[in-house]
Amino acid sequence: MNDPLGILRFGLGALFLVATAVALVLGLTGVEPRAMILAGALWTIYGVARAMINGFLEPTADWFAGILGNGGSMLRRSGHSEIEALAARGRYQDAAERWFAEVASGEAPAEAMLQRAALLAGPLTDPGSAAAELTQYRDAPRRPLTAAEDVTIGLALVDIYEHRLNEPAKAMFELRRLLDQYPASRHARRIRGTLADLKERRFGDAYTPEQEQ
Repeated sequence: MNDPLGILRFGLGALFLVATAVALVLGLTGVEPRAMILAGALWTIYGVARAMINGFLEPTADWFAGILGNGGSMLRRSGHSEIEALAARGRYQDAAERWFAEVASGEAPAEAMLQRAALLAGPLTDPGSAAAELTQYRDAPRRPLTAAEDVTIGLALVDIYEHRLNEPAKAMFELRRLLDQYPASRHARRIRGTLADLKERRFGDAYTPEQEQ
């Protein structure tokens, strides 16, 4: 478990479980009858703490992570103005080739791969190659992928499968892979939301979010 909030939830649960067990033993054995009241209070406090984590800390962490991630992307893109200029002039194939060179030798290969895939799936109208290259890179990256990079690549694949290739089954498979890989990470909320939106678009009234529980 490498998610700090997941570790915090686990630690709180274990702490309150032990404390409640002790209070129940003291109360049921008659050593300290008032301990039964303490047991109820402990679980009330635990519920409030969980609500704070889920309702405040987790969204706040996602917000900061988004700012940091966007900031990193902006810094990387600032060094690629020449490639962006090619795309702005409509030279999409040249820009895609330059991004491919960045994948092979640049400082941010995953970002370059995503930029190349966006050109292939969009103005170059070759979503099949975009999906194939993203999958190949994800399975054998030049550098080990961070969780954020893996999730971003996975969601890019979902978008290509759903909107460009009309292959919703592959999109759902990719989302399931991400959920299996990161079930308790800060990315899980985003992945589940994308999966729910996909199912609602595809199945309409036949699907309800409760089916994911």
